[in-house]
Formats: sequence, C-alpha cells, structure tokens
Amino acid sequence: MTEAFDPVRVAAENLRLPLNPTRNVIEMLQNDYTVAFITRYRAERTNGMNENQIRSIENQFKRLSSVLAKQENIIKTLTKDKKLTPELERSIRHARTLADVEELYAPYKKGAKTSLAERARQLGIEPLARLVLDRQKSVDMKSQVDGSRKGLESVKAVETALKNIIADIISKDAATRERLKRLAERSVMLESSARSSSKEEKEEFDRKYQDYFRFSSPFRFLKAHQILALNRGEQQKVLSVKLVLPKLDETAHLDWAKRKWIRHDAAAEIFALIEKSLLDAHSRLMIPKVLRELRRDATESAEREGVAVFIENLKRVLLTPPVRGATVLGIDPGYRHGCKVAAVDSTGRILFTTVLHLLLIPKRRAKEELRAIIDEQRCKLLAIGNGKGSRETQEIVSDVIRSKSLWHREVSYCIVDESGASLYSVSPIAQEEMPDLEPNLRSAVSIARRLQDPLAELVKIDPKHLGIGMYQHDMPKKMLDDALAGVIEDAVSLVGVDLNACSVPLLRHVAGMGPTRAKAVVDYREKNGAFVNRSQLRKVKGIGAKTFEQCAGFVRISQASVPLPPPPPPPPSPPRLIKDDDDDDDDDDDFVPQRAAGKSRKRKAGAAAKVSTESKRRKKNDDLPEPFDATNIHPESYEAARKLLELVGATVDQLGQEVLRQKLGRLSLRNVADDLKIGVPTLELIVDAFRRPVRDLRDDFNEPIFRKSVLSMADLRRGAILTGRVTNVVSFGVFVDVGVETSGLVHVSSLRGAQLHYGDQVRVEVDKVELDRKRIGLLLA
Repeated sequence: MTEAFDPVRVAAENLRLPLNPTRNVIEMLQNDYTVAFITRYRAERTNGMNENQIRSIENQFKRLSSVLAKQENIIKTLTKDKKLTPELERSIRHARTLADVEELYAPYKKGAKTSLAERARQLGIEPLARLVLDRQKSVDMKSQVDGSRKGLESVKAVETALKNIIADIISKDAATRERLKRLAERSVMLESSARSSSKEEKEEFDRKYQDYFRFSSPFRFLKAHQILALNRGEQQKVLSVKLVLPKLDETAHLDWAKRKWIRHDAAAEIFALIEKSLLDAHSRLMIPKVLRELRRDATESAEREGVAVFIENLKRVLLTPPVRGATVLGIDPGYRHGCKVAAVDSTGRILFTTVLHLLLIPKRRAKEELRAIIDEQRCKLLAIGNGKGSRETQEIVSDVIRSKSLWHREVSYCIVDESGASLYSVSPIAQEEMPDLEPNLRSAVSIARRLQDPLAELVKIDPKHLGIGMYQHDMPKKMLDDALAGVIEDAVSLVGVDLNACSVPLLRHVAGMGPTRAKAVVDYREKNGAFVNRSQLRKVKGIGAKTFEQCAGFVRISQASVPLPPPPPPPPSPPRLIKDDDDDDDDDDDFVPQRAAGKSRKRKAGAAAKVSTESKRRKKNDDLPEPFDATNIHPESYEAARKLLELVGATVDQLGQEVLRQKLGRLSLRNVADDLKIGVPTLELIVDAFRRPVRDLRDDFNEPIFRKSVLSMADLRRGAILTGRVTNVVSFGVFVDVGVETSGLVHVSSLRGAQLHYGDQVRVEVDKVELDRKRIGLLLA
C-alpha cells in the first residue's frame, strides 16, 4: 500500500523553508495562535519568519491537508466499491491538487458517465489489451467476437474496444504525460479573438479588451494581469480564447511516443492498432487534459499573484502615515448635489458640516463661501475627494490659497482617494457613529478622517472597494477574504491601538479580539472609565487567558490617557489617650492608648488579614499604571525587561533617552539573553522598545503630498519632471499620481529593477500624454 504524504514536510519543501520551524508554525496555528502573535512574540520557534512566510505556510498546509483528506475518502470509497487497483491508488496518492484527485475519481463516481475504456474493460478484454502492448505479436481477435454482446459483435468492434483500453493506458502513463506537459509549457501558444456583440456592447468592451481582439502570445510569457483579463473576457463572452500546440512540437512528441510504445519488431496489424490508440490518446485524452491543466495552473498562479499584489497595496494603504494635530476640512466634490463639506478637529470630532454648490455658482462667490468656512473653523489642511468634480474643486481651493487672504499662511490641500466612502456612509458603522448626519455628509467626514488616521478609518470599509489591486473582483472569494482579513490584522497589530481611544471597528482587528470581544472592551471602558493598565483587560467578559495572551502586546495604554491616581490617604491620627484610674504613683502610666477592640476581636481579624493580603496586593497593583504598557513589550516579558534595566543600571524613567541607548549599545545580546533565560529575538524586541518606547511604524513611510496649486493633463509636456505618489502597484507596472486628473503609468519595463510600493514618493519624467484616451506614460527620473 502506498503511504500518504506528510503535508508539513511537503509544505516546507514547496516553500523551501526548514522543516522544524515549519512544523512549529503549524502546531501553533492549530492551537489558535494568530499570525501576528507568532510573528512578533514566538520568533524563537519560527527562526524569525515574517508574517508573509507564516501565512504561506498556513495556506499551503490547509490546501495539502484538504488534498490528503480527499485522497483518503476516495480511496476508502473505491475500496468499498471494489474498484481500487494498485495503479489507481498510486495515481491518487501522487496527486497534489484537489482538481487532480477529483479528475482521477470522476469515472468511478456513482452515476458518472462510464468512459469508453471502462466500458471496454467491462467486456472482459483488458488482459488481451495488455498482452498486445506487452508482446506486440499477432493476436486472434476473432476468438473474442460474441454476437450477443454489444461491443464484441464483430472483429471491428473488438479492435475498437482494444484501442480504447490501450489509449487509456497510454494516457495515464506518468512519463508520457509529464513529457507532453513540459513540452506544452514551453511551446503552447495562446490565441484570442473578439466575439460578435451588439454595437453598444462593442463600444463598452472596445475600451476594456481591444488589446486582446487579435492577440497571440507564447503561453509561458503571459503576465498575471493578461491571464485574468483573458479569463474575464471569455466569461463575459467578449473573447474567444484557445491554446494551440505547434504542429512541429506535436509531431516531435508523437515520434517520441511511438518509439516508446511500439517495438521495432511489432507485427504490422499490432503496429497499426497501437499507433491508432496512441493518436487517439494524444488528441482525445492527453492534449485537452494538459491544456486544461496549463490554464488552470496559470489561473491559480495569476490569482495568487493578484491577491499578493492586492494585500501588499492594502497593507501600504493602511500604513499610510497619519496627519496629526490639525483641524481638517473634508470636501466630497459634486455637481448637482453640491460639494459636501465637513470640518473635524485633531481628534476627529465633527465641528461643522454643510453643503456648498461650489461648481454651480459664480467662482467668486464660491471662493468667498469656502474662504469663510476655512477661516471660521481655523482649518490648516483640506482633504479633497478624487471623485467627479475633484479637478474643478481643486482649482477653486488653489485660487483661495493663492489669494493669501486666509487666516493662516500655510494652508494646503491633499487629494484623498474616496473609494468606498459612499458605501461606508450608508453602512451600519457610519449610522452608529454619526446618527444625526445624512449619508452624503458622512462621506465628507470620512474623507477628512482618512487624512488624519487612514488606518482607523479604512478598517471600516470592505477592502475590495478601496480601488487598489488588480482584478480583485475576479478572485476566489474565500481566498481573497482570508488574505484581506490577515493583512488587516497584521497592519493593525503592527501599529497597535490605544486601548483608551480605539473604536470597535479598529479594535476588532487586533490579534485574538474579533467583533464581540472588541465591543465588550469598549463597553467596559465606557462603563468603568479609562483602562489604567493592560491587566485590567482580564476583567472584561470574554477576555480569558488565551485571548489576553494573544492581544495584550498589540494594545497600548498611553500614559496621557490614564487618569491620575487618587491622592494618598491622610496619615493616621495619633491614638487617643485615656486616663488610667489605678491608684499607683507612676504618673507615666496615667495615660494609655485606647484599644479599638478587645483581644478576641484582634485574634479573629488576624487570620483573615493574612489570607487576603496577597489578593489585596494584586488588586492594588491592578489599579496602578504600568510604564511598559505603552510599549510593544508583551506582559510575559515584563520581568525580563525589569531585570535588563537593573543589569544596565537604568530606570523606567530613562526609556527612550540617549543615556539608556548608550548602555544598551554596549551589551552582548547573546550573553544577556542567556543570563535572562530568554531568546535573542525576545531580547531584541525589548531593547528596541527601550530605545523607542512610543513608536508608530507608519512614521517610516512617506507622508501624503500636500499641494497649493493645480495642474491638468493639458499642462503636461514630454520631458517634464514631476514629484508623484504611487497609488497602485500591479504586475505590469505602477500607477503614479502626479497631481492631474488621472494617474500615470510607469511600465514594468521602465522600472529598471526598482521596487516601488503604494504610497512611495517618486520623481518621474513625462514620456507621453494621450488626452483622448486619458493615458499618461511616465519614466522614473
């Protein structure tokens, strides 16, 4: 019996990762540890793998485990039905995808249409077919003729049945199939053409698919975006797509197959029979299957690449640096329904909302109305949505800024991607947050807040509606949803959340939380006041030991948000003295302290006091601030962190100061880790927190670009050098916003190996401008 494969080992081999750390990752995932927690706080067990590697392991293991489970179920079913042969079992166990397993099982399913080969086998002539292949001598087919049985009624029918069985044997030969597949991978051509459609459809599809109406390419050179576009065009019945194996390659393969399957000394009639069987296996069974596999594998690879591009863009979007400390005026441009305007203070609190018909009234009046609001609300920054009317709105804003008549000289504006804002404005989250505002005004508030804190605002919106990625709506829903949930959790956990300021939509994405626990935490905070330390999370219903372990390192307690401790109680008053009524002459004993209770009461309280001392001490500490709660040090490492401070002769008050950085720079981390009985990765995390105790990883990325004037495509000239911001990364290049009405494309061939990400600021050179097609070609400057 062929042994089942080990999914852990195969996953490690496929990903080229060491076996033991891979096994550790899978073990922790099966114990409900989150990827974010494993990445940051269990680096010793993973050899320092990053979150992408861990998610790849998770996906590989899930896929391989499902294949293994499917294999076992099918083998059990086939054994029960007495249809399992050693050859079939080997083929099933050799399969590494669900599609391959299903294809092998399909002919044996109950109710499945019986194949030609299977029907021939049911006639009982398979031994003769194998004898033909083995000996390749003349056989007596007349002896197999049986006029009473369909399929054996003549010599011709017997020959056909033998041909079907031999073709099936050849088509399932691993060496023959593998050689044909390798050949096809190298030489198959893809051809696509336009299908007939109505005039209206043609006008619409011309814009989307005109590059593929007469398209031909070696299949192996196709890019992921081309495969996804061709698939979509075929599904929409706009394109006809086919794979073609060149005749020369096909002939060469058939010549090789003849040499493999037909002996030089074969009898003439046997030579002809096997040759016919081989041609039938090639054209009817092998070529269609190989081409289906090629398209399926290419589609799956393109989908994985598309998901990878999407989540990388999403992560960069979520990690866009916040713009702190300023009142922002959000503007959602519009024509007939006006421009929706909302002013929010530095904390995101709504100060003012209105609707201005800036694009329908005289420009002079529009500028005066806008200037009045900017001055009245003391706005330094304007966030303008990039929807319809954005360019005209920018022109008005730019004129107001250039007039230098505003309350502040440094007023500027920024273009904010408003994708998903309209959907958010009618969502339950928006209705709960802004019950008194109309949906159109909520979108203006969202645009302003997106500039202030993109992470906190964008987690409220389905990422598929954020206008990033490549063909994300064509991706398998579960694969995409799982990937998006993971990247949002990674981003939120990387940044961390302030436990006393976060909202439910943000907190729910912290590792180990989820919507129910997040709501319980916020409800507890509203009922009991601000959290003083992380340990108080344990008091929230639903936060058990496992959840606390997972989430504690990713929540912060900002010392500024912790209420001041109550003043210390006044010192106890001195004991009251009473007159001693005895008659001795010792005046020193005339006054003695008054006992509050007799000896029996004192003895009774003593035992209870001893029992409750420890619990009181714990309760007292639970109400005290913990300085390490403002860092990303996990509570399980607090003791090690205190020992490290003691080792270098520092105090908690010196966190982040140069004197502590110098002391830490002189340490041998390996030796210190051994002394503290912790791993080097954990020690490195503690040391980094000591150097930068309050760190926002988003500060390492480029801030949004603020502008005071406006350009249009008509202003662009070839050779002009501009500064722009990457707004999307796809397999064929990157799109860059240079401040005009459409983003320009830097084609992958022009990147010269540069690795660009969403949000990066780049200097680009204008290469070409196509006003009619609204296309801008850019080069890296």
